[in-house]
Amino acid sequence: MDDDHAQEAAIYQRMGLTATAIRTIATARPQRDVYYACTELGQRLFHMPLGELALACLARNSAKDHALMDTLLTRDGREGFAAAWLRTNGFEKEADDVEQWHQRRSGLAYVEEWGV
Repeated sequence: MDDDHAQEAAIYQRMGLTATAIRTIATARPQRDVYYACTELGQRLFHMPLGELALACLARNSAKDHALMDTLLTRDGREGFAAAWLRTNGFEKEADDVEQWHQRRSGLAYVEEWGV
């Protein structure tokens, strides 16, 4: 077992997973398979087909991705992060949709605050 896998196994052990569960996770395909563990229902590895948009939002975890996230948060703030992230990943229409949602939401807050 190399150092990276040993570190990952140690993290999973601290989370309370068994050696069998850790071996199962090791066979999972990154960004495609999900390991579900529930005390009442048991554990299972299952395939979750995700499209490009879902992968862009849910499956980015490299050092480069985190550096970009930090840059976008600094530049655009929490309110602008989602649209900036989507736009950076090539989802222009979806970024526009998020920005429109924020605009409608802020308009509703104004209406509620002033009773308009």
